[in-house]
Amino acid sequence: MAAKDTRISPVRSKTTVKANQESQEPVRLPSRWHVICRPKIFVPVVWIVATVLLLGAIFLYFITKRWPILEEDEPTQRKRNPQVVVILIPGMRWDALDTWTERELRGFRPFFSHGVRVSQVAPVFPSFSLPSWTTLQTGLYPEEHGILGDAMYDSEAQMDFDEFRDSVKDDRWWQEREPIWITATEAGRRVATLQWNNADVPFYGKLPEVAQGYTASSSSFLERVENVTKLLRQEFNLIMVSYDGLENATLKYGPFSKEVMFYVFI
Repeated sequence: MAAKDTRISPVRSKTTVKANQESQEPVRLPSRWHVICRPKIFVPVVWIVATVLLLGAIFLYFITKRWPILEEDEPTQRKRNPQVVVILIPGMRWDALDTWTERELRGFRPFFSHGVRVSQVAPVFPSFSLPSWTTLQTGLYPEEHGILGDAMYDSEAQMDFDEFRDSVKDDRWWQEREPIWITATEAGRRVATLQWNNADVPFYGKLPEVAQGYTASSSSFLERVENVTKLLRQEFNLIMVSYDGLENATLKYGPFSKEVMFYVFI
């Protein structure tokens, strides 16, 4: 007698599959999901999370103010608050850096080590003091900014212009083009000019925060450096300073005299 085959056949009829599907009960979520998803419970949870995040943000704000180590690093702050110092030394010959040794120019060592030096510069024409100064502060040639010499005469307005007279302070001479200290001031930057020619003349009624024009001064170079340092600590963005001691000594004693070396050896 043959043995009975007890293996389950993998083939099922359509009727059997349909019956099994109908007999299955619908899937129900655990009771905890019903509790969380109820509207009366879900809304307070959202408010609790938002309150915790808000308190965390307030805590981080105050802890950052209390401990500066958590603030932005210094390079990042400098990028957002840049500081530029423009130093003008009239009478500095083009070959001075090659004639005087690095020992004699010890005050320039940081510029030699970390700065850039150009090999040649083409001056404006005419290459007098005031046309050159005005070109530096406006970025324009003399025929565009209108200052063509250290002494001029306007035949139409019958006005004199002289570097060493009060007529140079007449604002009608300086309204042709906007200087850089006005542009920076209108951009929200803090600007200071120290012994800079015509910087104390209003440009359509506007002046930088610190406006000191050029005057014959006996203050030393180190005193002016101290003034610049104070302004940097006060977070001024643009500082423009000139020093005429070298020029005065050059005109009086000669370009390579001992008196000139006194002003260079700083």
